[in-house]
Amino acid sequence: MGVTGKGDALGAAAKALLSSRLLWVALACGLLWVGARRAQASLAKDPRFLAVPAGLDVRGPSWGGDEVLRPVRERLKRLGPLNLFDRRFEAKVRAALAEVPGVACVHDVRRHWPNRYGVSFRLYRPVAVVVAGTREIPVTGKGVALPYEPYARASEGLFRITGVPEAPPPLGKPWRSEALADGLATLRQLGGNLDRIHPLLLGTIDVSRARDPKKGVVLQGEADVTVLWGRPRAPVGENPVEKKLSLLEIAAANVRAVQGQAVDVRFDTIYLRQSSP
Repeated sequence: MGVTGKGDALGAAAKALLSSRLLWVALACGLLWVGARRAQASLAKDPRFLAVPAGLDVRGPSWGGDEVLRPVRERLKRLGPLNLFDRRFEAKVRAALAEVPGVACVHDVRRHWPNRYGVSFRLYRPVAVVVAGTREIPVTGKGVALPYEPYARASEGLFRITGVPEAPPPLGKPWRSEALADGLATLRQLGGNLDRIHPLLLGTIDVSRARDPKKGVVLQGEADVTVLWGRPRAPVGENPVEKKLSLLEIAAANVRAVQGQAVDVRFDTIYLRQSSP
């Protein structure tokens, strides 16, 4: 009697389960999913959907020209056509561009049916060039090292930073250096004021003694004027940046009077040599 009752209960539960609408919906979804996966696998082998990147002929940015886009074009060409139904389609494109040192990030990858795709990305832009032995290495504002080629044009006219003791990192990676950080901080402090001090023709930032409270960062240029800038990230006892810039403006207005000497803007006084009549 007990066994029969238990069997009746199981049978009733089975009938209820088989008559459940939720079960049939779940089975239908499972069958659709399996069918979609099989269809995608089949389409991923269809040559009609092999896609190549669109817009490779776009012009490069004004600050760097077409040269900075060349590594991107070359890497995507080496990647070759990709099937738009490939489940790893976007991952393959992103992985390829991650190998290009000049690519800061990939925003998105879009399929353009039936055989094109587009990529939106951001390029690194150098703000200075580090002189390391015989090498010149462009760097971003955060110290990411870039290849000189194809950034030669983008590096024209940028400040050269000398005296960085640490060896350069792999291209596309940040340069871990306190001295370089001081050089880039100095560059930010000079900022948009370079036009005001242009007569000094400053072009080099020496950071070999950037952490030395007796010297700090030294600026030099083609006008034969040396500027003792100080410590940009630890300016204890030094003039604020605004005061330093105002003293540099005085020196820039009297270039002949400061040629051949060191202009110390860390403190309140600079000395102008009396120019000959």
